[in-house]
Amino acid sequence: MILGAAARVRRLLSSAGLLPASRLPRPVVSIGNLVMGGAGKTPHVIHLARWLTGQGRRVGILSRGYGRKSRGVRWVSDGGGPIVTAAEGGDEPVLIARSLPGIPVVVGESRAAAGRELLSRRPVDVFLLDDGFQ
Repeated sequence: MILGAAARVRRLLSSAGLLPASRLPRPVVSIGNLVMGGAGKTPHVIHLARWLTGQGRRVGILSRGYGRKSRGVRWVSDGGGPIVTAAEGGDEPVLIARSLPGIPVVVGESRAAAGRELLSRRPVDVFLLDDGFQ
């Protein structure tokens, strides 16, 4: 009930132009729902990233990095596996980085800022947002 009310307020603020939306210059696929954990979102991100890569797409994964101790934009993987600990990048982004060699994973409170940082260093055709509705 509370999450539904919060979502309605957010939509109203966005519609009124009071809550600016951030855009990235590539398609963004947001994987998530209103369930906080255990719904299979992260395994779905991994599966979809593998499928898109198999289709010849260059994928970049963005996450808030829930539970991490660091702040700001942080590279979890440049495509060669995790380069930070779970404390620095979040446990799920580190799991994704371990599971997806060759795919960059970047975290940040602002996923738009994380996406811009990723694009500044790597070519990306499509972004996947892990836990996109949190």
